[in-house]
Amino acid sequence: MKRKLLWIALLAFALIWPILASSPWVQAQIQALELIGVRPFIRMQGTEAGGVTYEIRENAGTLTLANVNTTATQSMAGILYSVAGGTTGCTAVPGDDTVLSYTMPAGHLSANNKGIEIEAWGITAANANNKTVKLIVGATTLVSSGVIALNNKDWYVKGVYTRTGAATEDAVGLYGNSTPTTVGPTRAAGTDNTANAIIVRVTGNCATAANDVVGAGMVVRAVN
Repeated sequence: MKRKLLWIALLAFALIWPILASSPWVQAQIQALELIGVRPFIRMQGTEAGGVTYEIRENAGTLTLANVNTTATQSMAGILYSVAGGTTGCTAVPGDDTVLSYTMPAGHLSANNKGIEIEAWGITAANANNKTVKLIVGATTLVSSGVIALNNKDWYVKGVYTRTGAATEDAVGLYGNSTPTTVGPTRAAGTDNTANAIIVRVTGNCATAANDVVGAGMVVRAVN
């Protein structure tokens, strides 16, 4: 009986494999292919889409394709967070106010040398008021624009934040705007506990009026 089932599975595989093999998706995804006996099944595994594993199983003469790894959460490009077209401006006058924010899940930086890369951008109000833009991860300021009086100008910040220990990080940040003005790269030592959730944020300091700094977009990528 077992031998008969094996021959059925082999025959089914021979019939469907030419179709599967010609699929660009399959060609891109397959990292490992196994044919396993007793109750034969074919396993296809790839690193795309977070390393999802698929199996073609035979049961009573019926073949089914199943996702056997439903815990993968990371996107193909390693993007943890992405938003664009935002219009949130600072409201605290004076003081730092969050205009863009992402909460990194607890334990995401589970080992040394794991990290994140952040890019964020926005615009300043059409006036000569003093403004400040900062990129902050946890309790660590990666870069600050300092006090600037930009009138209706685009701004951009970029940073890398990498775990070096359970509660230590190496971070670097860069600020620029379309005037042009550049600040950094500046390097900072973080002290955040990586077992906890960590907030990634961009703040605007509205020393004179609300919405002097507006956040338009932010992308956070995993660096593993």
